[in-house]
Amino acid sequence: MTELELVERARRGEGRAFEELTDPVRAPLFRFIFRMVSLREDAEDIQQTALLRAFESLRSYRGDASFKTWLFGIAAHLCLDHLRARKRWRVEAQL
Repeated sequence: MTELELVERARRGEGRAFEELTDPVRAPLFRFIFRMVSLREDAEDIQQTALLRAFESLRSYRGDASFKTWLFGIAAHLCLDHLRARKRWRVEAQL
């Protein structure tokens, strides 16, 4: 089944289709978020929020980019918002 078919099924409310879309990217998504925020608990919370936001925003997914790219974009914005709110940036990001 193609990615767009899974997205369409998930838009219709099929939870299993959303799981099929997100299961392969959960580990890389967590690593990406963890590298940005440095704290495991924060990374876990942001990952959950990113997945929830993606599910709630499936109607706005146009398919211009891959689902993974779109999901990572959501996560990146959440990480930046988190870092701004905490005024805490990784040392490497400050250099």
